[in-house]
Amino acid sequence: MYRYSEADLEKIAAARKRNKDKRAEKRLYALELRAEGKSAEEVSAATGFHKAYPLLFH
Repeated sequence: MYRYSEADLEKIAAARKRNKDKRAEKRLYALELRAEGKSAEEVSAATGFHKAYPLLFH
């Protein structure tokens, strides 16, 4: 599993604040959840992405 640093989490949060695209927001939210250590199943439940969605593989 890929490890995210605090700096990575801050960058993701900043990107979410700047973002205006709904689809990009959903992807950034999924990335943020994975960076926080959530499982693919948990992220899938929160975002609606299938648990096999490539973004959730990390």
